[in-house]
Amino acid sequence: MEKLDYLHAQAVEETSLYTISKIEEIDRLFSNVYEITKTRLPHIRKETIEKIFEQPYVSPKMLMDKNIKSLNTAKKYMGQMQDIGIMIPKKIGKEVVYLNIDLYNLLSES
Repeated sequence: MEKLDYLHAQAVEETSLYTISKIEEIDRLFSNVYEITKTRLPHIRKETIEKIFEQPYVSPKMLMDKNIKSLNTAKKYMGQMQDIGIMIPKKIGKEVVYLNIDLYNLLSES
C-alpha cells in the first residue's frame, strides 16, 4: 500500500508542477498581449483583454459589457486585434468567432 501512496503522491506532484507551469506561461502571454494592445490599441480596455483569455475563442457578443455596449464596437475591436496578430477569425455555422491563437497553441501543447 505504501508504494501505491508514493506513486499517487508523485503523480499529484507532477500534475501540480505542470499546471503551475501552464499558469505561469498564460500569465506571461497575457502580460505580453496586454502591453502590445496598450501600446498599439490604447482604446481597448484591460477588461477586454481579460475576456479574450477566459477561453481560447470569443465571439463579439461575448465582449459586450458595461464598457462595450455596441456589437459593432466589439466587432471593430476583434478586427483590430486580428490586424495586429492576436486574434484569428473562424466561421462556425453563421457566426464568426475569434481565436486567441497564442493562447490556443499554449493550451494545445502537452
